[in-house]
Amino acid sequence: MPRPRKYAETIVKSFSLERQVYERLRQALAIQGKSISEEVNELLRRRLAEIEGEASTKDALNYEALKREHVKLAEEVNRLIKLFQKDGTYDQLMVMAAELGLTQN
Repeated sequence: MPRPRKYAETIVKSFSLERQVYERLRQALAIQGKSISEEVNELLRRRLAEIEGEASTKDALNYEALKREHVKLAEEVNRLIKLFQKDGTYDQLMVMAAELGLTQN
C-alpha cells in the first residue's frame, strides 16, 4: 500500500548537496520525526515570504521616494508662484494658460 501524499500538488526536483550535510540533516530531522522534503518545503516557504516581503518593502521605498519627490516639486511650484506674483508676471501667465486651455477652470 503506497504512502499517503503530504502535499496535494507536488513537484520532484533533483539538486546536489554535500553528503555530510545531507546525512547530518537527515539524522537530526529523523529525531524530530520530519523528512528532508518537509524541511526543504518549509525553508522554501520562509524564503519566498522573505523575497515577497522584500518586494513589498521595495515598493514602499519607491513610494516614499516618489512622495518625497512630489513634495519637492510642490514646494518648487509654490516658490515659483510667489516669485512670479512678486514681479507681477503671475497673472499674465495665468491668463495666457487659460487662453491656451491649460487651466482646469
